[in-house]
Amino acid sequence: MGAILKNNLEAVYFIYGLAFFTMGIVIFSHTVSKSKFRLAGILGFLGWFGLIHGINEWLDNLAIIKGRSDFLDSVRLFVLSISFVFLFEFGRQFFRLERQKYPAGLKKFADLLTGATTLIAITTICIISVFNQGLLKTWSAWTRYLLAFPGGVLSGIGFFLYYKYEEAALAPFKVKKYFLAAGISFLAYAILAGLIVNKSRGGVLTFLNDEYFFSIIAIPTQVFRALCAITIGWSIISILGIFRSEIIKNLEEINNRKSDFVANVSHEFKNPLTAIKESLAIVTEGLAGEINAEQKSILEAGKQSTERLIRLVTDLLDLAKIESGKTNMRKEQFEMGLLITEILNNYANEISKKQLTLKINIEQGIGPIQADRDKISQVIINLLNNAIKYTPGGGSITVQLAKGPDKDMRFEISDTGPGVAKEYFGKIFDKFERVAAEKYEGTGLGLSIVKGIVELHKGKIWIESEIGKGSKLIFILPKTQG
Repeated sequence: MGAILKNNLEAVYFIYGLAFFTMGIVIFSHTVSKSKFRLAGILGFLGWFGLIHGINEWLDNLAIIKGRSDFLDSVRLFVLSISFVFLFEFGRQFFRLERQKYPAGLKKFADLLTGATTLIAITTICIISVFNQGLLKTWSAWTRYLLAFPGGVLSGIGFFLYYKYEEAALAPFKVKKYFLAAGISFLAYAILAGLIVNKSRGGVLTFLNDEYFFSIIAIPTQVFRALCAITIGWSIISILGIFRSEIIKNLEEINNRKSDFVANVSHEFKNPLTAIKESLAIVTEGLAGEINAEQKSILEAGKQSTERLIRLVTDLLDLAKIESGKTNMRKEQFEMGLLITEILNNYANEISKKQLTLKINIEQGIGPIQADRDKISQVIINLLNNAIKYTPGGGSITVQLAKGPDKDMRFEISDTGPGVAKEYFGKIFDKFERVAAEKYEGTGLGLSIVKGIVELHKGKIWIESEIGKGSKLIFILPKTQG
């Protein structure tokens, strides 16, 4: 088995490089700059290590396939060195992240790992390589000794220490096993990639080389390095999940604060607007003294605008409560068919004025529903208002109530209005979305509120429509709420 792997190292190098390169890509694809976790601030070093070292392994693969050359060897050595500089710098900074919480001895060691440490390591490699025969070979070995090995060790210990001192913040994300796996894998990688060098590369630890390792284990060192790379990549990508969760949590908090703000502002607006409306009504009706026709017309326009503002504020309040999860549900058992009939009776005059034909089809024997009667009434009224508004005079509206699947209740309201294009089917339930805003008044919040109320009742709502042939809005509700 070992001999087979040794003779097919190109596949091993490819997987090895792919694991690290993928890790680098995923790190840079995450927006972590605003995270509360300080680890986010140094992940870029690990990302660059992953990208560059992945390329290095692919260059090693190329050397096996195409054959070695002085030029390719120089390029490989340069890429390898740069990658290990990033690994060392990541490990150095990672080890120091929690140094203020370390015991005295460990803190003192962490304080010694200043930015100059990296420069000292690189300078030492240069001096040793220049004063030894075989510059490239010596450079390769000492790059591993002074950058890869300590970089891997510092990174591995860094994962253990970081989780230990940040456990309270990290525990909710359930990432302990990933930090442990990353720590162990980096320590193993430090030995495999930092101490076990090619026998011909000028290493001083002559008993630690690829050939000796193979003679003892019977499996090439590169296989274990590849396994470490895969585990490190898997662990880091899993750890990045804390930043995704953090972003989602922050967005939810921002959305809740926004909803609370809208609710508070809307509430403050509603009371004075209601007072203005009532005052305008008193003056318009002549209860505060006689007014002429022109004055009455101006006051009526102001009254209508005030009523429109009150509707907008009311809708904003309703929507803010739904979005913040603060809607109070008063569930009761009632007959849906009776509620629909009651609402339609209240709209009889309005339907008649517009000369609309109303068709009602309520299936018998449906039984009662357990829900918030006022909120379901609000849903039906909003849908009916929409149907009346968008149906031209002489058109027709059809209301149907029937049994749905799995003991659900299905409500449909159809109109003969202008219809809605398919590309708007999803958008019409968005806030302030109006397909024909230039012709019809409205807040653009009605269907958003409808959708919110239906979903609060664990139901679903959708539209079926065709341009020029009207629209049908359908919602399904479970008859009992869990």
